[in-house]
Amino acid sequence: MVQSSPQPRQLARLSQLLKTMRETQSLEALIAAAAPYLQRDLNYEFAWFGLHDLDSNCLVGHEAFSPIDRRLMHRERLSLDSGHLLEQVLIERRPLTVADLGEARNAGKWQTMARTIGIQGSLLFPIHCRDRCYGVVLLARQTWGMSPTAEERAMLSIILGQMALALEYQADSRQQERKKRPAEPLLRLLDELRNLPSLELRLDRLVAETHQFIGASRASLYWFEPKHRRFWRRCAQQSPGAAAKANTKANTKANTKANTKANTKANTKAETLAVADCPSLYQSLTRDRPLSISDTASALQGEISSYLQSQLKLKALLAAPLYGSSGLLGFFAAESLTPRLWTEEEKQYLQGVARLATLIAPLGQIEQEISQGKADQDLITNLGQAVRSEQGWLDGLQAIAEQLFGRLGMQRLLLVDYDPTQNHFSIVQQYQSRKNRGISGPLPPLRELDWQLFQQHPQGLCLEDWRDDLRLMDWKGPLEAAGVRSLMVCPTSPNAVQEGLLILAHDHPYGWPGPERELVCTVAQQLSLVMHQRAAVAQLHYLETLHQSLQWGLGRMLQERHPDRLDEVGCQAIARLLQAPLVGLISWSLNDGLGHLVASASEDSQWQLPRSLTVDSLGDPLMQALVQGENVLLVYPEDLAASTRDWLQLDGLDQILLFPLRVHPAEVPQGAVLVALKQRRNWPEESLDCATTLVVQLAGSRRGVRQLQQLSDRQEVLQQLNWYKQYCNERFAGNLQRLLQHLQEGGGDDGQASQRLAVVLGLMNQLSENERWALKTNLQTIPIARFLKQAKERIDGLVSQQQLWCQFHSNEVQQLQLKGDILKLEGILHEILVAACDRCLLGGRIDVWFRLQPEKLIEMTVTDNGILDPQLLTALQPTADAADPLVQALRSQGLGLNLSLVQRLAQQLGASLEFLPLEDGRNMSRLLIPQD
Repeated sequence: MVQSSPQPRQLARLSQLLKTMRETQSLEALIAAAAPYLQRDLNYEFAWFGLHDLDSNCLVGHEAFSPIDRRLMHRERLSLDSGHLLEQVLIERRPLTVADLGEARNAGKWQTMARTIGIQGSLLFPIHCRDRCYGVVLLARQTWGMSPTAEERAMLSIILGQMALALEYQADSRQQERKKRPAEPLLRLLDELRNLPSLELRLDRLVAETHQFIGASRASLYWFEPKHRRFWRRCAQQSPGAAAKANTKANTKANTKANTKANTKANTKAETLAVADCPSLYQSLTRDRPLSISDTASALQGEISSYLQSQLKLKALLAAPLYGSSGLLGFFAAESLTPRLWTEEEKQYLQGVARLATLIAPLGQIEQEISQGKADQDLITNLGQAVRSEQGWLDGLQAIAEQLFGRLGMQRLLLVDYDPTQNHFSIVQQYQSRKNRGISGPLPPLRELDWQLFQQHPQGLCLEDWRDDLRLMDWKGPLEAAGVRSLMVCPTSPNAVQEGLLILAHDHPYGWPGPERELVCTVAQQLSLVMHQRAAVAQLHYLETLHQSLQWGLGRMLQERHPDRLDEVGCQAIARLLQAPLVGLISWSLNDGLGHLVASASEDSQWQLPRSLTVDSLGDPLMQALVQGENVLLVYPEDLAASTRDWLQLDGLDQILLFPLRVHPAEVPQGAVLVALKQRRNWPEESLDCATTLVVQLAGSRRGVRQLQQLSDRQEVLQQLNWYKQYCNERFAGNLQRLLQHLQEGGGDDGQASQRLAVVLGLMNQLSENERWALKTNLQTIPIARFLKQAKERIDGLVSQQQLWCQFHSNEVQQLQLKGDILKLEGILHEILVAACDRCLLGGRIDVWFRLQPEKLIEMTVTDNGILDPQLLTALQPTADAADPLVQALRSQGLGLNLSLVQRLAQQLGASLEFLPLEDGRNMSRLLIPQD
């Protein structure tokens, strides 16, 4: 025990001790200087100094003096378990007395050692300075109990405080010695990089120096590929054994022997980091700030840490981005397979190396861009030469497509243009890699919003990943079905988007960097001349086709004289001109307003309007809109009223065109031309104008043909009337002549002559009154024998004149009565007999047969061996084309006129008259008369 107040000598020794400790640099010297004072002046029998090791969290023992000769606890390492007396003093930094250390349960190993050494009363005193504790001093005596005085505590505090100051000074000195200084290696790198000839060697040197300075498991340089949106390891160096610890077999192709060496360089493309797998890492790097991830920071950046641990087997990462004027180039990375805290100096160094790499990277890029620019210029020049060749531009485009496949790594090239008539994009030319299949059929039209996007971006649209993009959605179906995931669409003419679009596509997400966009736009512009010429040729061809269809339709309608066939021809002409699947002509009368389908033209027998279609033109909203309008009416099915849908029922109908059937816009339409389509079109003005011309011509031709038909019918009536009256006049004249001759010869009495004269005059009066402007049927009955006698008497003179043999065969019908318009039937038979006589040569033969046929028909046939003109015989057949000019000529004059008149007259009387050639060369005229 010390006295209550220290002696001056003791204070002098304390002062000397403190001076010695201030001048001492090593731990052993400090302990050696303090031990005598503790043993002699403070009367402690045992002293042990435990210095705290931060890395292993334990106390390293230094035994100063002991009651026994052996130093049992010297250099012993004691773990600081929870609740241990030493841990308690170290944490709380307050002294602790123990009456008997050998009996203290929480003394750990010291409980046993105290009994071995023979100490009991103990004092645990912390060695601390400010807020840091450097260790614990264990002072003990062999007697039980420990109660140091205030002076003793003060002296211990002074001595151990000085020791803590010395330890702190030593720790700071060691830390300064170990502290990394980034400036020195960076300055050394600047000198070395000047002498390296290539970019790859410079980058390798930066990576090697980074690995040496930081000392992590691996130092890597990752390069960013915007078009593939991924980072790939361009160069790396790793520590011995790092490759064996990292499970990167799936991603690396490096030599396994080289991986066991200290300075192995990893395969530059052995590992890739996709942006889609870790977007947070990409976003952090694009902010141009260093990224530090360690065991303590992983909770703050869980997504990045999880990706690094699962994919790269990393526990810590320090990254510095390479960020240039063109954006993110890549990043330098220090990778650790074990948890690690990154120092500020390491962060500064890595950021400095990244800045150096950013400065030298453009040199390599400039060289690459110069080489690539020359190749691109050659490509564009070759394409320009091919474009100027009218025949070789397709071959030139194919060669360019193959070069672009290699240059951009794409899988597909398409050249399309917009067809306004069909409202779709037709594929002009397409090329694809061997593993891809071609796109069949046109591309669907675009929405108005997409057209506006092209106007806002004349240099083209780039879709990096179609899954995350809503543009050009109408093309997504056919293109995604072909495997397209990313595409660039560039107009060949920015001011005329519809002239052509150049489409380049990938089957994977693609970044489309700026130089590639410029190249594609330049290629597209080179094709503008071809597409412009093609559009002009297509427009010219379209107008020629339109003109030809118009000429064909006008010519056919002008030639047609039959009303029904005219309507059919008109529908066909309009369908051909508009390339429409269905055209129908609905005609109505202004009296009742009921419209009927009179003609139609359809390319599909399953898609047409019913022939019995009836439309209320006065009440139907669609027809009323047409009547009240001035021009063509364009309607869509969704706009139709319910009443219109009732009669206009066509599956798949998508568009309707209605033309008013009239000659002049001021006229009230007499009908409508309905054009039905299965697909919507944008109609050019030229098409509608030509179609309107055809409709106007159809309306005019219908009016003219019907007027001509009326005149023709009237002419036929007058011709029949003229023939009939001529025949009657000749008959009456003959009767009167015979009566006059009879009177002159004095035969008969006056009463009989007067009676016969009255009969003739009565017939003449009846003819002039009842059949003044048209023929009328006057049914009579006459014995066939009398009918034949009168017919024979009328041709006797002609038969005798030509010396013909004429025989009437009527035994089986002699007693029958003939019912009909006897006078007209006599005229028909007389015309047939006169024609037979005229074509017979001298001595010819004529046979007249009367037979009774089934179904109450009387057959009269006239056979002769005369010569009948074959063309006239063909013209008199029922199947002859009345519109044929030759047929019309043969029927309009001479014998053909008379025979055609009596043929039509017989038909009007319910009979039928045929002119037939017989196998033996004779001619037969056959008249069938019904007797109902």
